[in-house]
Amino acid sequence: MPRRARDSVVVVTGASSGIGRATALAFAGHRGAVVVTARRERPLAELTQACRALGAQGLAAPADVTDESALRRVAERAVAEFGRIDVWVNNAAVSLFARFDEAPPDVAHHPGRRAPCVPAGGDGTARRGGVLQR
Repeated sequence: MPRRARDSVVVVTGASSGIGRATALAFAGHRGAVVVTARRERPLAELTQACRALGAQGLAAPADVTDESALRRVAERAVAEFGRIDVWVNNAAVSLFARFDEAPPDVAHHPGRRAPCVPAGGDGTARRGGVLQR
């Protein structure tokens, strides 16, 4: 028998803003249990309050998705608090839509980024500092 959203325990990564936040609030509207995770604690605390205001149970579990042990701790906290996890939404990501030569260096080349971020020029090339890269 399918589980109703109202009875589900949902973990949402990247929940501090954007699609992750909207996803958490949508599940919260069904009054289940929502575990929100992202690196920034303050937005998670605010989101947890918003989820509770919608009638859901909420838990903020700050973590960086590039740290596997941190994500294991999120899962362990969810299970300890709610007994199980029914849905895990992997939403954490950073997107940048810009030509390479117009992309801010602090965004396109963040030193902590573990996944490559290579904005492409409209002509299929990448440029930085006047140097053409193919």
